[in-house]
Amino acid sequence: MDEHDYHKLHSLLKDVQDAVEENNRMLKDMRREAFIAWLIKTIIWVTIIGGMVYFFINYLAPVIDAYNNLTGSPEAEGFRLLLEQYGSQFGE
Repeated sequence: MDEHDYHKLHSLLKDVQDAVEENNRMLKDMRREAFIAWLIKTIIWVTIIGGMVYFFINYLAPVIDAYNNLTGSPEAEGFRLLLEQYGSQFGE
């Protein structure tokens, strides 16, 4: 093996090493971008679910409690009977 072949082999190995290093950088960037995308999606879903729970606790729970209190009272029974009579007049 002469010196020309040695330089040619050395340049080929250097090209392969450069390609491997570039590939490694690209894979690290892809892994980081995938992690950031996962983190953003997780934050969005936690915000959506947390907002739904907040909405339920602050706005719907009092309405449901009021409805349950209303349907448990004697006046609500009269209202229910009135609705049944109205429904029976119109064939429901």
